[in-house]
This record gives sequence, structure tokens and C-alpha cells, in this order.
Amino acid sequence: MRHNFTTPQQREIRDRSGDICEAGKFGTEAFYGMAPGDTCHRPAEEIDHITADALKRTRIQSIDEGLHVCKIHHKIKTASDRKKIAKATRLDEARVGIRKPKREWPKRRFGT
Repeated sequence: MRHNFTTPQQREIRDRSGDICEAGKFGTEAFYGMAPGDTCHRPAEEIDHITADALKRTRIQSIDEGLHVCKIHHKIKTASDRKKIAKATRLDEARVGIRKPKREWPKRRFGT
């Protein structure tokens, strides 16, 4: 289930950012593929969950869980998050028995 920010929360995040990308602020450089201490100065257009919503699985508690970022940095982080989400989904499905474990291929016998 997707947990989006409420409209008042979105307004607060936008006000906090001043419509400038927040990628790299609050210690998030690694999430966005930036060097430590780097910040972005592009206009912010999208609100991003700091921890991917699909990985968190709980309701949003505060605006500290989101950043107002530019489209480029949102795309970079989303690409990274998709791999993590896919792995988490596979592990969850295997744990409850939805996915069967992969079978080993039969070994070939040579010379018989």
C-alpha cells in the first residue's frame, strides 16, 4: 500500500525547500549519487520519500521523511530504490511460500 504525503505535509516540505532541490541536504548525498558535502541548486519539482515507501511499510509520521527534489535526482534515487524493492519483494514472497526456491540443474554424467 502506498503512503503519500498529505497536502499540508507537501506544502510544508515545499516551504522548507524554498523550491530549491534538497538532494544532498540532511546527509542524503549517498542516496542521490553525490559526493559528501555536495548540494543541488536546480528548481525542485517532486517530493521524494527518503526511505522508499515500499521498503518502509508504515504511515508517514512527519515531513522529515520527505525531500523536495529536482526530477534528475528523483530519477537517480528511484532507479536505486527499485532494485532494493525488488529484492525485498522476492524475499517476502519466498518467506511466505509464494515463490518456490530455484531448483538446481541436474548434473551431467560424462563417459557413461
